[in-house]
Amino acid sequence: MSDAVATARAALPAVNTRPPPSRLWFRKVPRKTTEHELVCFEDRGSVLDAPRDVLWEFMTTRNEFHSKAHRSGLRKFRWKLLNEITGEGTCEVVRGGKWTRMRFRMTSIRPFVRIVEEFGSHEQKMVFVYTPKGERTAVDVFVQTRKDHADETRRTLAQAHEEDVPALREFMRARGPTRRPADRAAPQG
Repeated sequence: MSDAVATARAALPAVNTRPPPSRLWFRKVPRKTTEHELVCFEDRGSVLDAPRDVLWEFMTTRNEFHSKAHRSGLRKFRWKLLNEITGEGTCEVVRGGKWTRMRFRMTSIRPFVRIVEEFGSHEQKMVFVYTPKGERTAVDVFVQTRKDHADETRRTLAQAHEEDVPALREFMRARGPTRRPADRAAPQG
């Protein structure tokens, strides 16, 4: 290589060709054991007997019905809104038969999706997708969690569904009949 080329190369700033790693997708995972390995799974097929807008109202209205549905495994709920769609919270949840503290961030893009990111030992992410099915709503959940927590997370999702069904029925009885968009139109005449 000529001296002129070497001098020109030395004068150029160093260029990083790799993009910086994203906190969300790149993790340092211990290689010696598999218990901390991240796994992904889907929980599809849950259907709730309420239109999507009523389901969102159930989940977000003054915490009267939805939070009460999960009292057996959730307590001391604290919430701080960060912006119009995202908040952070803490609570205590039952894990392995013991109450443990949980920190999380939740982003809700109403009425389509809710994303929950949990910090700490469980270090998991869940995406809930709400799809209208006429007068019902399909709820599909996509989870990324540690391998040693996957079975417990599956059980928790199943239990949450079983708790939501009667609470949603109670909410709908208290709320009264569902009004369709056509019913909301201004009266004719």
